[in-house]
Amino acid sequence: SAHLFGASSGGALALEAAAAGSAIDTIAVWEVPYAVGDDIRPRFEEYIADTRRAFDAGRNEEVLELFMRMTGASDDNIAARKAAGKQTAHWADSVALAPTLVHDSVFLNRYQLPADRLATVTQPVLVTTGGPITVPYMAGLPSDFFDRAADELADLLPHAQRETLEGADHVVDPQIVGPLLLRFFSSEH
Repeated sequence: SAHLFGASSGGALALEAAAAGSAIDTIAVWEVPYAVGDDIRPRFEEYIADTRRAFDAGRNEEVLELFMRMTGASDDNIAARKAAGKQTAHWADSVALAPTLVHDSVFLNRYQLPADRLATVTQPVLVTTGGPITVPYMAGLPSDFFDRAADELADLLPHAQRETLEGADHVVDPQIVGPLLLRFFSSEH
């Protein structure tokens, strides 16, 4: 058995493991990126198609840039990050990881919440977010992007608890989320 914590797409993986019958006691997820709402579906479908074409053509740098644009980075911001990243290995490392962005759309069910499958998760699940998006690098998403998905998950999962750590970033600081996880994983459910 295990207690699982998954952040972002890792949260979707944790939920999928539970739905598949893995021996898991409790699950905590942070800002799972399901694209909930008709207002953003066309944009995500275009992003999925564009990244697949770039990936299939071996253009990993383009895959990364498409992701950055979709989440809100401007062309100037991308150019600046690329220039700064080339001073270190950061840009090359990010480009090398770009194929994982294409794989995300596959196991995230094209960023659509798989309601039928996840409704079978019977374990206690802590569904968490940092509240409205305020960071510039995600300004291309609706400010309630992660809250929409978290609210849908909390309504769907039979034993869910919904929490918000106001102002916490998507790349959550372990010092901020750690105490909440310790309480959840050590409590009786």
